[in-house]
Amino acid sequence: MLPRLILALIVCPLLAEASTEMPLSGRYLGQYRIVMWGCPGACNADAATRLGEGIRDVAWTWDFDEGWVSMEGTSLTVGFPYEVQDLGNESDTHNRAQVTYLGDNRYRVDHGFQIYNPNVGNPRTETLTVFEITESDSGLTMITLDHEVDGLADGIPGTQIHGVFPMTVQPQMDGWALPDNNDTSGDGLSDALKLQLGLNPRLLDTDNDGLPDIDELGSLGAEAPADSDNDGLIDALEPGDSALDPQRLAGLALLGSVPGLSTGTEPLAGEVISVTTAAPWRFVQASTDLMVQDTENEQASEDRDATLGAPGLKYSYGRIRLALEPASNAVATDSATLSITTPQPLPANDELLVYLQTNRNEPDSFKLLTSSSWQRKDDNTLVLTIGLDSEWNLATTGSNRIELTVAPTRNGLGGIERSGGAAFWIPMLLTISTLMGMNRIR
Repeated sequence: MLPRLILALIVCPLLAEASTEMPLSGRYLGQYRIVMWGCPGACNADAATRLGEGIRDVAWTWDFDEGWVSMEGTSLTVGFPYEVQDLGNESDTHNRAQVTYLGDNRYRVDHGFQIYNPNVGNPRTETLTVFEITESDSGLTMITLDHEVDGLADGIPGTQIHGVFPMTVQPQMDGWALPDNNDTSGDGLSDALKLQLGLNPRLLDTDNDGLPDIDELGSLGAEAPADSDNDGLIDALEPGDSALDPQRLAGLALLGSVPGLSTGTEPLAGEVISVTTAAPWRFVQASTDLMVQDTENEQASEDRDATLGAPGLKYSYGRIRLALEPASNAVATDSATLSITTPQPLPANDELLVYLQTNRNEPDSFKLLTSSSWQRKDDNTLVLTIGLDSEWNLATTGSNRIELTVAPTRNGLGGIERSGGAAFWIPMLLTISTLMGMNRIR
């Protein structure tokens, strides 16, 4: 009885904020990315620390007719899973949080929130999040607003959760959504199917080469999308002649994202890079993702940090995974040279760091590549050479194949200015974060 009474005391005053009939209708599907902000006490912009984020964009479904949203969870980069639940966590089959319209494009979501970390008792609470939802020809955009129950903004997206977790936390959940069972681009491919293929559902021609996505899928269509050069990228993602050139990868979107689509929390998500090599080598596989490992199926009590690489560095480009083999009837040379071209300028030469994985069985075996093995050719081009027998080659010894995972980053350590408030709280935050299994603060 008492939990229900507490829930009523929290929710009922908030219901009074509801302004008018919901202007949106229908069901929408999309993705969001969670960012967890934390403070040792009451939050303000100077004291807040970005504790971590979801290791990937995850799905959510909005039903404006029935007034609910269902959000999938994932692992946080600090090493344990979270879940957004229905109020009271009463449903065994779904987590549908209540949606109420507040007016001025603002929507309040009342929901449960739980982290699964046995070290702190898998804490759970009832809370709320207020979104600004705007509609355009390309669908809905959801942005988490700074909304506090007392009406006093604290300068941080989200709503403070006090006294439940080892520190005050604020979940920020930004994302997008498109109409359910819709074909936004009008090309005969559903939005859901295009996302599954890594194509932009808002565009007829994802790679902007003048050929519609549906034509570039080939005769077997979505069941077996054409990859004419067998380099690991389907033709609908590689523009023009690059779709026929196994020595050139084009249309490879960073951070495992969809070209031109991003939830907004990762600035480079959806940005497209190109990678080239020279004979006798050709690409046979290519993928990208965040510099994180999936901990959802592991024991949170192990206090594992899901982030990879050197502590304190932000790997904005994520991981770029590539595999190369000699062309047919060609003899492998001792090394392969690759050029990676990015749409945004790379960090300055004295700030650019290049990390490569050294053990395929150890996700966090990244080491700094010596400067003699790479070159910042120009503002947008990184050139590196990988030896067939080097420690950076993750392929099976003697296979005449090169596999590598590269993670460029900017050296942001040292000379960082912090406000007095933030600097004051850093030792305390480290202590509290350790209790929660947060071994690194991002």
